[in-house]
Amino acid sequence: MHISSRRSAALFGSLALALAMGACGSSTSSDDDASTLDRLKESGEIVVAVGNEAPYTKVEPDGSFEGLIPDLTRAALKSQGIEKVTPTVTGFDSMISGLKAKQWDAIAEGLLVTKARCAEVIFSEPTSATVESIVTKAGNPKGITGYKSVASSGAKLALIPNTAYWEIALANGVPEKQLVSVPDAATGLEAVKAGRADGTMILSQTLKAVPGGVGDLEVQPEPPTEAVPQITANAFRKDDTELRDAFNRGLDKVKESGDFDTVLTKWGFDPELARQAKLSDVDPSCS
Repeated sequence: MHISSRRSAALFGSLALALAMGACGSSTSSDDDASTLDRLKESGEIVVAVGNEAPYTKVEPDGSFEGLIPDLTRAALKSQGIEKVTPTVTGFDSMISGLKAKQWDAIAEGLLVTKARCAEVIFSEPTSATVESIVTKAGNPKGITGYKSVASSGAKLALIPNTAYWEIALANGVPEKQLVSVPDAATGLEAVKAGRADGTMILSQTLKAVPGGVGDLEVQPEPPTEAVPQITANAFRKDDTELRDAFNRGLDKVKESGDFDTVLTKWGFDPELARQAKLSDVDPSCS
């Protein structure tokens, strides 16, 4: 009888533990969202992934950083109770995987919104909109006018892997063997100068900020024939909708104050183009 009682107690305890765990596991995503936002408000700091790609972001040796996205991010989050934005420099190919692994709280970079990325993260309202430029050797010997022309001519195109441009190139029939992998825009230009690539695609604003400019290379007067406005936005984990919404509320305040136009103009962007941009312009799944 004594043994049976002990077994009954153990069974009861196990059942109670299972029920308690089940109750914890049934918490909604909004609970998770609230805890993330509350944690950041309590600490007053958010850690963000950046790519160190001026004029979107530029990280100094002392850890300070500036650029379009830092200016907007700090202003938007300050009104939401988060005073400090701490950057972690990483490659574009690891930004989203690191975000999902909780290595940082958000991505605050000139990250282009794409359908593929919208399947993995949620985006804020647009922070900028622009188009890319084609940069080639002088005289454009391969006649690059867009991605399809690269595919048909056999030209080699220097691009950063896992970026929107890499996806656009593949979608327009450019074989991967014609893509030259580079870590950043400046290295892409160097690849063209060295003859390892015939051309590269680079955001017009990024092109303006490349140290030393393009040198002997040639910037084509027209954007790629397949070009559409490229929208950038900050990215968050799928279950952090409350944090994303808080950022959007802060961004709305920045727009209402007029600082949005001031910041975009300061960094060479068109504020009106950014204001008109919508996530749904990329794909309905992004909105």
